Amino acid sequence: MDDFVTEFNEKMAAKSREVCERIEREDAERRGRPSEVERRILEAWPRFEDGKPVWFDSRYLDEGGEPQVVHGVQLWVGAGEVMADLINEDGWHTVLGEGECAMRVETALDSHGAAIVEGDMVRSTSGEVWTVASASLHGFLPGYIQVRSDNAMTYFMPHELTRIEPDSWGRLELDADSGAFHYCVLRGIDYERGSTRSMREAFASDIIRRAKALAGVGAARDED
Repeated sequence: MDDFVTEFNEKMAAKSREVCERIEREDAERRGRPSEVERRILEAWPRFEDGKPVWFDSRYLDEGGEPQVVHGVQLWVGAGEVMADLINEDGWHTVLGEGECAMRVETALDSHGAAIVEGDMVRSTSGEVWTVASASLHGFLPGYIQVRSDNAMTYFMPHELTRIEPDSWGRLELDADSGAFHYCVLRGIDYERGSTRSMREAFASDIIRRAKALAGVGAARDED
């Protein structure tokens, strides 16, 4: 009789453990699954063409083909479908319809894989030296960047060019005239998002740093 009771208790204990473990697994799975509202938000959230989600500080192209930085995202319903707005630093909206992807800002790379930015001095395969007027690959001729000289303006594919003179007074002057927001976005300068003052301070600080480097101020201090 004692053996029967012991065996019965062991079976009941095993059954209880099995039930408890199953309940715990089901509860964990339920908690891990997004709710209906969360699922709909994830489906509507804007993504780039490669499927990666847009996030704050992501770089994208607005409706005019200009590079911007994501400062905010707004989801709303229009004409029966969920729309997504990408909001830049100045509060301008780029509207994406349902299923429409955001356009990622592509970086122009020269023949050695170095990034090309506006104001760079570059040399073509024929040996001509040009100044980069626009490093955007999404302009008048997609996939090409715009360059200029004293007498002409033309387009090249980035890999047809090689960057020269990493910095110069001419490039610094062009960059200083481009404005704080344009400068910080194109050069990836960090600043407090949403703060115009922080953006301008970061812009001025980097311009001063480059000017000192060109003037050899840092080197002169090191020698002293």
